[in-house]
Amino acid sequence: MKKLSLLLFLCMLQLASYAQQLLKGRTTGENATPLAGVSILNKTQKVTAASEADGSFSIPAKNGDIIVVSSVGYSNQQITL
Repeated sequence: MKKLSLLLFLCMLQLASYAQQLLKGRTTGENATPLAGVSILNKTQKVTAASEADGSFSIPAKNGDIIVVSSVGYSNQQITL
């Protein structure tokens, strides 16, 4: 299986007064081609998101959360923030 390249242009943003943060990034494949429909799971908070046509995504996350990125035909990637 191909390895899923994940370019996380991390932009941690403060939300409301609950100190929640939003993880924003972009999923790409070989040759930096954007990957649409990639599943992004915050395993810690049990929240999911999917990447857009340009590979962009955003999901609630904070330091210490476990993020799992998966797509058909690619190996899953797990990242601890």
